[in-house]
Parts: sequence; structure tokens; C-alpha cells
Amino acid sequence: MDSYFHHAREDGDFERNKIWEHVKLACEGIPITPSEAVTRFLSVDDEVDIVNDDLTVEALGLALSLWVDEGRPFYSGKECLV
Repeated sequence: MDSYFHHAREDGDFERNKIWEHVKLACEGIPITPSEAVTRFLSVDDEVDIVNDDLTVEALGLALSLWVDEGRPFYSGKECLV
């Protein structure tokens, strides 16, 4: 699965930046880095929802808080880029 964030072409920079800024805001006050949230939590469908303004910062922040409480399992379905 390709990700807007990890595989953005030049014309995808807007989408990549929008996802990054959205995730940074959602991570405020939560013990997680935006990079970890994008890599381990957000699915490609979640990224599309962010780009299309279908996922609010507040809803993402709540989901991330619950995810952290559950031990941060690998949910994204993306190939791990190590």
C-alpha cells in the first residue's frame, strides 16, 4: 500500500504536509511522536480522510490516546520502513 506521507511525489507535497500538520496537532499532549503515529497507526484510508477533511484533529487525537493506552499495536497495515 502506498502512503501519501511516505511516497509523496512532488505533486503530493501538499497532501503530505497536510497529513503531517494534522497529526502534529493531534499528538499534542499525547506521549507519541507524529512519525510513530503516521507509520504505526494511520492507515492509507485515514490519510485520505485527513486530506479530504473527513477526520478532525480532535477525533484523531482521541483515537491516538486510546491507541497509546492499548500499547501502540501496529494498526496501519503499511509496510514497515526501517
